[in-house]
Amino acid sequence: PEAVAARGALLVAPADAAEAARAAKAARARGLRRLWVEVPEAAGAREIVASAIAAGKENGLAVAAVVRLLRVPAATGKDGALPAADRDLNVLGETASAYAARRLAALGDSPARTWMTQGLDPAGDWLRVEAPAPAAALTARRRLLLDVAALPGLAGLVLKDTAAPGYSDPGLSGSYSGPAQAAAFSQGYTPGMRLAFLRQTGTDPLDLNAGPYGSHIGGAELRLPFFPDDSQGATRFENGRPVPGATPSLAQQWNAFRHGANLRFMKEVFGAVRAAQPALPLLLRDRTGNAYGGWWGSWEAADAVQAPPQPVASAGRPPGLSQTARAVSKRVLMNLAPYPAPPRPRPGEPPLPAYLADYDPARFYAMQVQSFVDREKDKWDGFVLDLSGRAVAEALPLLSWLAPAAAP
Repeated sequence: PEAVAARGALLVAPADAAEAARAAKAARARGLRRLWVEVPEAAGAREIVASAIAAGKENGLAVAAVVRLLRVPAATGKDGALPAADRDLNVLGETASAYAARRLAALGDSPARTWMTQGLDPAGDWLRVEAPAPAAALTARRRLLLDVAALPGLAGLVLKDTAAPGYSDPGLSGSYSGPAQAAAFSQGYTPGMRLAFLRQTGTDPLDLNAGPYGSHIGGAELRLPFFPDDSQGATRFENGRPVPGATPSLAQQWNAFRHGANLRFMKEVFGAVRAAQPALPLLLRDRTGNAYGGWWGSWEAADAVQAPPQPVASAGRPPGLSQTARAVSKRVLMNLAPYPAPPRPRPGEPPLPAYLADYDPARFYAMQVQSFVDREKDKWDGFVLDLSGRAVAEALPLLSWLAPAAAP
């Protein structure tokens, strides 16, 4: 679609400088004018972004750097890996990667594996942000941001993974948040966070009800006998907002407590980047956990990290995605990542429909993008072709549906 060529940005995750240059050429060949490069965790990240900027100049592309702010690789035991004490924990005391690895192993080749493993990533953990914070890890992350932001010719700095599951709810809900609404995804259960909340409220968050799926999380019974657990007694809401004067439940207080820790960290990040680069455009990924959709928005103020709750429209329908995005950002871009390939039928199962039997990833991505752009192009300032979840060699062929750029 012309709207994508004119207002689209290609997001890729190159592993080296050669892949960054290749992505720049491919984007320009398809008429795109913006390239977003995800900063790798490995050494040499700054050099990869610098290479992308140089290639962008040659190809007439504006290049922005994308940093996974609080997402870190899983521990591998190799020298230089982030210490375990700097990684966040779920309600079972596991890191995100440990929980994912255990669940994937338990499911094996079960037919339920496809839908039960959404959001599981055995390759990544979340960085702790509570006070006393793991100063070395957070200092290193801020240093990376400032090093990348200082690169000459950089068109913008984009942050994603700015809140682990469980940290994005400012206390509006009395249940757990995260991919698939699974309580075991929710982070924040480090000893430091638990102790701080216990001192503030007299309650260890480990003892709270496990949310919409009951008290059994991963086979563990976490509810104490005779404990006055009111965590599901959520504050009453009217028109999408809590009723004034209502007392928040313990679970709401726990969600607000984690959100507060994250917000303090985000304000520090905003202040540090703005002090060093006052004119550099800053953008944030939304916090819905939607890997395939969602949005990106300009970061206008230190505490404007997510959209506030929106009242229900007069017709009784919730606000649209773009309306929600514009409640927090002046400039908003719709995220468009390719859906995963359909699973192949197992022995004894019916065959796939004809239109899926000859599955072509590029054609299906074209259909996905076309359907969203045709319907939403007047509501957004741009679109992000998010191919960061795939290796560059696999991602770039998905652009084949875009018409080649016209010759100058």
